[in-house]
Amino acid sequence: MPMAFRAADGTDAEDGIRSSVSAWYSIYLDVPTPTRVYIAPVITGLLTAVLGMAVVWQAQKRERGA
Repeated sequence: MPMAFRAADGTDAEDGIRSSVSAWYSIYLDVPTPTRVYIAPVITGLLTAVLGMAVVWQAQKRERGA
């Protein structure tokens, strides 16, 4: 994807058609982000919550039995 930048210096009375234009640059877009990048953090958070609740449940069970 070709791209160029335009810059106007307002203190030097540049505006409208009086401005600087850079050289053309080519941008190469990466491949689309895989879905697993978005799903993995959600699964990790849910797994952490379940394991945390299991630890709390075990501690409460020990407290009642003691």
